[in-house]
Amino acid sequence: MDQTAQSNVFQYRKTTHAIKSGDKVCVTGKAGPNCDKCDLNFYGHNCSIFCESQVGQYSCDDQGNRVCEGNWGGVNCSSCSENFYGSDCQKFCSSSKNYTCTETGEKICIGNMNNPATNCTECKTELLWKELQCFLPRFGTLHLCK
Repeated sequence: MDQTAQSNVFQYRKTTHAIKSGDKVCVTGKAGPNCDKCDLNFYGHNCSIFCESQVGQYSCDDQGNRVCEGNWGGVNCSSCSENFYGSDCQKFCSSSKNYTCTETGEKICIGNMNNPATNCTECKTELLWKELQCFLPRFGTLHLCK
């Protein structure tokens, strides 16, 4: 057995998975008749970088780096991009002069504004505010309540 084959067998014993290619046993990440190519989902000079695309979340470039898709972001594409929320990053919420967003993407109306379903464009309907002007002094915006 030549030294390369001995090295591959030794490396195989240290790994939990190997692929048999002809009469050679390739270490994890290597493939081909001479174990000189990267196996599926393995990248890099030594085929030591593992990256398996997750449909709708990220794909892998030719170096094995994750490329975030859709509304996913962060170093490993494991968190939502700015202004997106939820387990699938599909809920959008961007704070405005009338509301802020919670950590889950729910709208919270500011000051005397009401009704998150209408982007907090309605005045509160409490007796004190009914048919009066509601004023957001910190934004200098004047709204008429109906």
